[in-house]
Amino acid sequence: MPTTAVATDWYDIEDFYVAMENNLAAYNHCADGQRRGQYLMNRLHDVRPDLYARVTGTMSDPFYRDDVIPAFWAMLEKEWDR
Repeated sequence: MPTTAVATDWYDIEDFYVAMENNLAAYNHCADGQRRGQYLMNRLHDVRPDLYARVTGTMSDPFYRDDVIPAFWAMLEKEWDR
């Protein structure tokens, strides 16, 4: 049976952070009209759907509230390697 690659094969938390901050710094807002928190959650879903599921609906979920982005990063740092 073939094995499925895990998202962490491609990213560690530092790589994800740098990629997201570099992409967001290129625009004052996301090119497709998403807010920063929406963009971060959508990219997290692409890379680590398991973490996306754990963040969704918590006080660290920035999808609807950009002001919780620092809490989002703190949660990811704590949870990334679990």
